[in-house]
Amino acid sequence: MAPPPACTSATPNRMVLALPSFCQRRKTMHILVVDDDIPTVEVIRTSLHWDLLGIDRVETAYDYTEAQNKICASQPDIILCDIEMPRGSGLDLLRWLREEKRDCEFVFLTCHANFDYAKTALQYGAADYITKPFNIAQTEATLSKVASQVRYHQELLQKSRAGQQWEEAHSLAQASFLHGLFMDGTLMTEIELNKRFQDLGLAVDALQPIHMVLVTAPQPADDTSWKPELFGYAFRNLATELLCENAPAHVFHFLRQDMHFCLAWLDGSLTPDIVAQRCRSLIELGGSCLRCEVTCYVTHSVSWHTAAAQREAMEQRDRQNITRRGELILETDQLGPHNAAQYSLDVAKLEQLFAQGSVPAITNLIRKDLSTLAEEKMLSPALMQQIHQDFQQVLYSVLSANEIQAHELFRDDACVRLNQTAESSIMNMIKWVSVAADRAVRTIRETHQVNSIAGKIRQYCQEHFAEKISNREIADAVYLTPDYANRVFKDAYGLSIKDYLTDLRMQKAQLLLRDEANTISEVAAQVGFDNFSYFSTQFKKYTGLTPNEWKRQNG
Repeated sequence: MAPPPACTSATPNRMVLALPSFCQRRKTMHILVVDDDIPTVEVIRTSLHWDLLGIDRVETAYDYTEAQNKICASQPDIILCDIEMPRGSGLDLLRWLREEKRDCEFVFLTCHANFDYAKTALQYGAADYITKPFNIAQTEATLSKVASQVRYHQELLQKSRAGQQWEEAHSLAQASFLHGLFMDGTLMTEIELNKRFQDLGLAVDALQPIHMVLVTAPQPADDTSWKPELFGYAFRNLATELLCENAPAHVFHFLRQDMHFCLAWLDGSLTPDIVAQRCRSLIELGGSCLRCEVTCYVTHSVSWHTAAAQREAMEQRDRQNITRRGELILETDQLGPHNAAQYSLDVAKLEQLFAQGSVPAITNLIRKDLSTLAEEKMLSPALMQQIHQDFQQVLYSVLSANEIQAHELFRDDACVRLNQTAESSIMNMIKWVSVAADRAVRTIRETHQVNSIAGKIRQYCQEHFAEKISNREIADAVYLTPDYANRVFKDAYGLSIKDYLTDLRMQKAQLLLRDEANTISEVAAQVGFDNFSYFSTQFKKYTGLTPNEWKRQNG
């Protein structure tokens, strides 16, 4: 029996106390935890804050058959299951669920460092996987994301039912009007605005000022399982709950490139301290649940006629914000650089660090420069762009010198997003530098290793081509299997070991045939052929002439 997993971090109790009620505004949610290791099941059952996750009922099972029976008896919304178990694996259970067309989310527990099983599980429609020994905070973050997806589908189902159409149309009309008001402005008078508010069922007085809060959260670049529509849904729910006390018409969401925005308006009678307190709760809980930097921009005493202009000004402030992501920003706070920056990246040092293959040193060089510039209030969007471009120049130069194509190395969605968002904050820049440098250095090392092995194979062939050697003997010389040795050699030189040996022997044979003293049989023996007929066949295939014909023409 495996030992219980090590639990490295517990979620603070204050997070439980700050639980948003939107986690509870739906039908009850049920999870089934499946693992043959009883201590592991007990740690999961007792250590996680299920009420924070919005999960009301936790059931357990200890093997495949028991899990099947409990699923048939009471359909869970989420299944958290170990991959390897007796009498049927977690993959078997997932396949059975899909064959039975049972609708539930599936999360795997795995202790396989290469994630091969987990990747297979994802192909069968698993929502995510968690590695052992697991971290409680990361486990809760993963389950929070999956629970949000369950709630999202539950609400879609509810809204599709009869009786919801009028409510949806009414809510859509409210949202559409307010969206236009905040995005495009209005030429209506206060009387006309009040009439429109009344028609839409909005308890708002156009003569009274409001507080405006613009909340931003970047689309997670390193977690592709957070789809933009699901992330936006969870983000808007959180903002609605914590800023506006569950008034959906007070918040609307929009997306610009990879940045999510929630624009909220609050009753002007609230004190600035209450508004600030709500924003800080959103920043804290948003960072825990969404695993990203949530930033709040606040403007007080806004009239409805200036709301669109204020929204545009707040977006501009967000574009200028490099150093204060994840904070509350008031309208009086200065975000731009105070001093003109005279700065250039130490390119020579960066190239030296790449040559040494020191990823931590590369990351620390950029981090130290960014921190110094931020402390001296010199960091601006233009300077962030300059640093990004200078780093890219060194990165591409290093890759080019090692004959590695950058577009092949960084073509995956996660890297593309990290690169695109690098200039938006210090954290994003450091994250991109760390990922890009690590991938470049590892690829260079792997390339050198492959080239070194291929070079040894090539040298062995050159020293032993006159002997009757097999692929097995050549592979043994470099301590590899024949298939892998052949693949490494072909990746490096573009042809198989057998074809290279043939080329080598035929080139040597042509040199020997120029000497009239050498007979064709002697030449064949000297280049590793003990069969004269086979040598002639290979020579003609290579040159288009028989050895005799070639000797007459070139001897």
